[in-house]
Amino acid sequence: ECYDQAPDFTTTLLSGQSITLSELRGEIVLLIFFSHTCPDCRMLLDELQGLINSEVQMPSILAVGRDATEEELLVYRSKHGYSIPMTSDASRSIFNLYATTYVPRVYLIDSGGHIVKMFIEYESHYLDELIEEAI
Repeated sequence: ECYDQAPDFTTTLLSGQSITLSELRGEIVLLIFFSHTCPDCRMLLDELQGLINSEVQMPSILAVGRDATEEELLVYRSKHGYSIPMTSDASRSIFNLYATTYVPRVYLIDSGGHIVKMFIEYESHYLDELIEEAI
């Protein structure tokens, strides 16, 4: 378990909304780094979208598309029917604050802005564990 402060960043979502991680203090946040070319990332996002669709109580979610342009992510999001809030990180400037390798990578950030859990790669059980811990 980590208790490090989550590195802060500001980004623009595909919706056009600007978001700063530290502005989400007070909320529990699921921060997901993924690649639009990664099969495991797709399984994770599919599972996450399924939970959203089933109206399970969820923490705030921010999915960061490592290496993808905004245009690539818009196509990917539309193709797979995702409503998950996403942002492009083509330059890896956000990803590099957290890691150097491996996606999917999921961080559970508590209401004080601390990383309390982190998973690398994908196993179907861990999303349930994160959601359970978050709510």
